[in-house]
Amino acid sequence: MDTRRLWMVVAVAAAMVLAAGGAAALPGALAPEATVDNQINYQGRLTDPMGNPLDGTYPMQFQLYDDALAGVKLWDSGVFNVQVHDGAFSTQLDIPAYHFDGRGLWLRIYVDGDWLTPRQELLPVPYALNLRPGAEMEANAPANWVFRATNTSSMATGSAIWGAAATGSAVYGNSAGGYGLRGYSETGNALVASSNTKTAGVFDSNQGYGIRVNADGTDHWDHAGYFTSNNGYGVYGVSAQNYGVRGEGTVGVRGIGNSSGVSGSSSSGDGVSGWSNTLSGVYGTSNTYRGVEGNTWNATHNYGLYTNDNIYSLNYHTTGAIMNVAQNSGDEPLEPGDVVVFAGVVEPVDPGGPLVVQVARASSANSPAVAGVVHSRFNVESVLEGTRPEPGSGREAQETTLDGPVPPGEHLLLVVQGPARVKASALAGAIRPGDLLSSAAEAGYATRVDTAAPGTVFGKALESLAADRDQIYVFVTLH
Repeated sequence: MDTRRLWMVVAVAAAMVLAAGGAAALPGALAPEATVDNQINYQGRLTDPMGNPLDGTYPMQFQLYDDALAGVKLWDSGVFNVQVHDGAFSTQLDIPAYHFDGRGLWLRIYVDGDWLTPRQELLPVPYALNLRPGAEMEANAPANWVFRATNTSSMATGSAIWGAAATGSAVYGNSAGGYGLRGYSETGNALVASSNTKTAGVFDSNQGYGIRVNADGTDHWDHAGYFTSNNGYGVYGVSAQNYGVRGEGTVGVRGIGNSSGVSGSSSSGDGVSGWSNTLSGVYGTSNTYRGVEGNTWNATHNYGLYTNDNIYSLNYHTTGAIMNVAQNSGDEPLEPGDVVVFAGVVEPVDPGGPLVVQVARASSANSPAVAGVVHSRFNVESVLEGTRPEPGSGREAQETTLDGPVPPGEHLLLVVQGPARVKASALAGAIRPGDLLSSAAEAGYATRVDTAAPGTVFGKALESLAADRDQIYVFVTLH
């Protein structure tokens, strides 16, 4: 009896392996509300030693292990009766699905008092091979998909595909010519990314756009990109060779803010650069603060705001001086602080621009031709159209104001209004704050004047000078 039973068990196990390897889904699609049962339909065949099929009820037990000989017992069916008809039997094994994670699994089988040895390996059906770790699926499906997952649950937290990874990518998409990852939603968000401690989305491209966004909505508020931030920047752009942020449209860039409408900062180039064919290159507005604010960290302060064109303003406020570009037409260098007189005009430095004033060092007392005070040398090349270094050109920005005297024929900045350091002489009388000043007999110097002829006063002293010569602050105001 035992020999026959053992033979029977071997026959059962062999039949079970074949059944497991050949099982497949029934043809036809499931209804959307139906789901596949999570039990395994395990089948076998019992015969006597002569091969005749048996009938009856037999006690059976199934145990799941992760090793062919020892290992850990993962699951146990317990003993239950199985009906055998004409040698064939079929039973449902309620093995938890999480055990099928790609590792090898073996069944230890008990039939009518005996345990089968060796254990029987569970083999997948052919298509289930692609559910193993490292598995691949390939198909030519130009108008379809290779793999599709659908979740019809109305729960907001439900997912059709859920991926988790300790350090790498939970979901990785790669396409030779199409989209590596594409999302679509009829009424919700097509793609959502979030992170507790790092960047929610990282995008990189060797040749094209790092990220491209398009909105086809016709509403005024259908923005291509909408960014909000609690403490950081709403948008932060950095480029090694080009613009950090560039805007094109009816308005190239528009800023609206309670503090600054547009705020730009640059260590060497443009803080804010805008361009438009028909309207504003840069347009800024603010309810309570500055519409446009520009700042440069250059020690010379050239330039927080630069333009080759006219400037229109309702009012003009300044705490510094107003200066004109002029040319030294004299025979000797001019020094910062020199009082100068008008000497004529020359052609503009930039075609289509205004004529350039020529000046020379004042050499007579109370000259009615006094023009102002020399501030510094001026590098015209640094501001000419087409000479600014464009991003990626490899050229460095030129200094606008230069140190040292202004050689004959070179350009300078001439203070025509506001505070300036001026070479002054008290040899003809001490100078006190508020005193009127005109050109001195000593070339390039200013002196106090008590009775001034029209056009000879160029400023008022802001500091005292008791004797000798020195540079003092003067508020230049031509009369």
